[in-house]
Amino acid sequence: MEKYRFDEKGRFVIEDYNRLRPFASFLPGIAGKKGIPMWVFYVNRGQCVSSFGVQDKDHPIMEFNSAIRAYQTVRTLGFRTFIKLPDEGVTYEAFTPSEGRVKQRMYIGRNELEIEEINEELGLRISVLYYTLPGERIPALIRRVRIRNISDSPKKVELLDGMPMIIPYGVNDYVIKHMTTLIKAWMEVYNLDKKMPFFKLKSSTEDVPKVTELTEGTFYISLVKKGETSELVRPIVDPDIVFGTDSSLLSPENFIRKPLSELVREKQVTFNKIPSAFTPLETELMPGEEVKIHSVIGYVPHIALLEEYEKKFASEEYLEKKYLENSEIIEEIVEDIWTQTSSRLFDEYSKQCYLDNVLRGGYPLLLEEENPFVYYIYLRKHGDQERDYNYFVLVPEYYSTGNGNFRDVNQNRRENVFFHPEIRDYDVKFFMNLIQADGYNPLVINGVKYRMKAERMDFLKELVDNPEPLEEFLKEPFTPGRLMMFVEEKGIDLKVSEEEFLRRVLEHCEEEVDAVHGEGYWCDHWTYNLDLIESYLGVYPEKKRELLFEDYSYTYYDNAMVVLPRSKRYVLENGRVRQYNSLVEDKEKKALIESRKEYRHLMRRENGRGEIYRTNLITKLLNLAFIKFATLDPAGMGIEMEAGKPGWYDALNGLPGLFGSSVGEAAELVRLFEFLIDSLEEFPEIKLRIPVEVWELFEEEVRLVKEYKGREDEDRDHWLWDSLSELRERYRDRTKLGFDGKEVEVKARELLDGLKLLHDKLRAGLERAIEENNGIMPMYFYYEPVEYEVNEKGETRILKFEQKRMPLFLEGAVKQFKIFRNDKELLKEVYKKVKESDLYDKKLKMYKLNASLKDQPIEIGRARAFTPGWLENESIWLHMEYKYMLELIRSGLYEEFYEDFRNVIVAFLDPAVYGRSPLENTSFIVSSAYPDESLHGAGFYARLTGANAEFLSIWKNMFIGEKPFDTENGEFVLSFRPALPGWLFDEERKVSFNLFSRCRVTYHNPAKVDTWKLNLGKVRILLHLNDGRKVEVEGNKVKGELARAVRDGKVASIDVYFPAG
Repeated sequence: MEKYRFDEKGRFVIEDYNRLRPFASFLPGIAGKKGIPMWVFYVNRGQCVSSFGVQDKDHPIMEFNSAIRAYQTVRTLGFRTFIKLPDEGVTYEAFTPSEGRVKQRMYIGRNELEIEEINEELGLRISVLYYTLPGERIPALIRRVRIRNISDSPKKVELLDGMPMIIPYGVNDYVIKHMTTLIKAWMEVYNLDKKMPFFKLKSSTEDVPKVTELTEGTFYISLVKKGETSELVRPIVDPDIVFGTDSSLLSPENFIRKPLSELVREKQVTFNKIPSAFTPLETELMPGEEVKIHSVIGYVPHIALLEEYEKKFASEEYLEKKYLENSEIIEEIVEDIWTQTSSRLFDEYSKQCYLDNVLRGGYPLLLEEENPFVYYIYLRKHGDQERDYNYFVLVPEYYSTGNGNFRDVNQNRRENVFFHPEIRDYDVKFFMNLIQADGYNPLVINGVKYRMKAERMDFLKELVDNPEPLEEFLKEPFTPGRLMMFVEEKGIDLKVSEEEFLRRVLEHCEEEVDAVHGEGYWCDHWTYNLDLIESYLGVYPEKKRELLFEDYSYTYYDNAMVVLPRSKRYVLENGRVRQYNSLVEDKEKKALIESRKEYRHLMRRENGRGEIYRTNLITKLLNLAFIKFATLDPAGMGIEMEAGKPGWYDALNGLPGLFGSSVGEAAELVRLFEFLIDSLEEFPEIKLRIPVEVWELFEEEVRLVKEYKGREDEDRDHWLWDSLSELRERYRDRTKLGFDGKEVEVKARELLDGLKLLHDKLRAGLERAIEENNGIMPMYFYYEPVEYEVNEKGETRILKFEQKRMPLFLEGAVKQFKIFRNDKELLKEVYKKVKESDLYDKKLKMYKLNASLKDQPIEIGRARAFTPGWLENESIWLHMEYKYMLELIRSGLYEEFYEDFRNVIVAFLDPAVYGRSPLENTSFIVSSAYPDESLHGAGFYARLTGANAEFLSIWKNMFIGEKPFDTENGEFVLSFRPALPGWLFDEERKVSFNLFSRCRVTYHNPAKVDTWKLNLGKVRILLHLNDGRKVEVEGNKVKGELARAVRDGKVASIDVYFPAG
């Protein structure tokens, strides 16, 4: 039998998983809108689940471990199943590596994990199914174990199944790893006699005067079902009863030596030790008979709530319904991207990418339609056993959401307005409001809260019988989940539905973003905002004027962390000038921010002491463009890494210290200038109100560039860099506490000449960089100061730099495609050059992140320390490779795109090489540059990668085109421009997909021709409206009200008939 396959349920099956290359993954951690999520990590060793808990790694039930440690420990500290056949004198542990007639399988589903062992020698089949509890007030992992007699004779079975170590609530990750011996003194197990053990600490553990009793706890409940009989079973929580003197927990010595009936009668010590949780079972199985154990392991805030669940957890019917409910929740999410082609593998891969994109970017709920309140649920930072460095949070409340980083969440929401048009410009405003006046933004996004803006809450009387408790609750910022849980906890009776209640409350609220500075300022975060804007305008093109000019509710994030001037950043290190310690927390600004009673992090007028400064989107974009222009590097080719962080490529962490710059961000700045120029030319007479500080920054930049153009000396690039840097520092010092509030009113057309001048300067620098790099855009430079002076204060001033070139990076080609998108012949040449370069892995037929770094100094960052082919050094970094693929299809290089498609897209990789499910992306694939050939093509760092976002954009371009909606001669138009190869059409010559998550579109291609080769003018479209009407349209464009009807969800399905050839 094949090692890898899919079963009839679409689950990925791995045979003999214990003996294959190790990998790590996880369950989704989604419990539905009104459920509490649980994180569950697994590996392909032992019984797989290696760690789980609630909220974050500081609230574990099974200890969180890094992947390497999980591979080592899961067989001892994970779930265990000990089986004794007394009549045969056999004791063995299931799911350990075995010889002989033993088969072990792993079944990976979107929302479940199952393992199976068939032991033909002993005549037993054991299966274990894992899934999480949805739609309840408590989080839990449900584990169903089935033991079937597959022999021809009866079998007496004694069994212990469960956890050798379960962590009581209140023990954090640090304590369990570093203070285990001490912390066990606080541990005790309660409620054991009721067969629902409750594991907790007796009191708080901090060494402070205030000591409190803890009410929260972990629980473990087991239901045994045989035939029609079922009962809750009292677990063994004392590990010594099972393992005896074997403190390594390897061998269940007492279970081996003694009858189980004797063990269950022994007195259990329930205190001062790390407890276990084993379900004891003694039974006789007839041939073909089975017994099932349903174990529910989770967390409750108090023991009374656990007792409320006793009847539910004692019902197999309830537990099976929850399994189906869990599946329905996940399938409802991925239905948004339902796809049907000739490749079921591709169709299912699309769903998995969509789900994993949700896990990092969130899923939008529309809480108010007229003035949309959008609330994102299910997101979390990409922390897991392989990404052990990231601290993830799944908030334990209804409508659960978590934390994330600005760039990651922004990137993963790029196509949300395409899949959910009803969210409109929410994400554009959300992220643009986090941009600061200095061009940077906070790193960490902890979600949003709502603040009641109404002073009187009389409206609550229309919603509830007793509004007083709610009035008190609503005085502080809240989340929808916390609000609904409060209503339940206090027994508040609603007069309206929950949805109506929530909607009515939020009508009286304002959103407040919970964001914090985090670790620093990355040089690329701002670039992702233009992608959001372009995605929005691809769905709402007629709203461009309103989006850019008419909405004056945009704000600036206010941050106490400021970029130091050059005189403070530049230091002498071993006789060389370096740029370290770029940021400082400004005490004056911090005090000002903390003095505010509300909306502390919104920038004010009157230098921070007046009203919140509000503006429109075009002004923020102009501000952003001007401040980034002032950050040009000494050669005028890139954007400086002045703030101590590189771009997304964190492993080049040393570049900022080496005066590094990113050419890719300069390319993005060109894109931003071109967008601004096009927009202002489209609305030339519209009036803008620009902060005087921003206007004067712009005017001075224009003056400097004009002077630069008039100079011909060899020092003019350095002069411009020095002048722009001084200008930038003056602007930041002037706006540090906030804008003055004075504004300059100008017409849009008055900015155009200056914008074009700055744009042309940028573009000239890029073209020079490309020309000097053999036709491929370089991505990074760094600069070595070769002449400098030090003043009496010890401050360094650099007089001359020497530019240092770096090897090719794939991202440089990606950015080149983005700014030359309309020059197809040029891009074909670039494609050819990339394929002939060291960026192309000829063995894997994939694209590497970068060419060799072997000639680069170790100072550039940890990437230089990584073995080539691993992590961010010459690996196949999937999100960047997918970015490259996206630009191929966006640019119309369809032949080139599909030439690489089945070599690059994970769905088509050989699982035996990839080493895991081909439905799941990884952050990187080991390239052939890696010295160990056995790992070439293997994927590492599971699922929560930017590659998911890139694939969704690829998918959109494949099935409908980059910009579905546009305006032509003032008319609203929906265009179908698929780029699908003939082989993706099925036996019926059809491809179907969900458009905007809800409209089923079917393409009919009688000749199975590549769609980009067809005459789309001869297309025929048949629309099936929700009211039963059918409308036929000639050509590939739907116009006017019909196009709006599609966007508004009033069209159920669409058939698109292509010509025969």
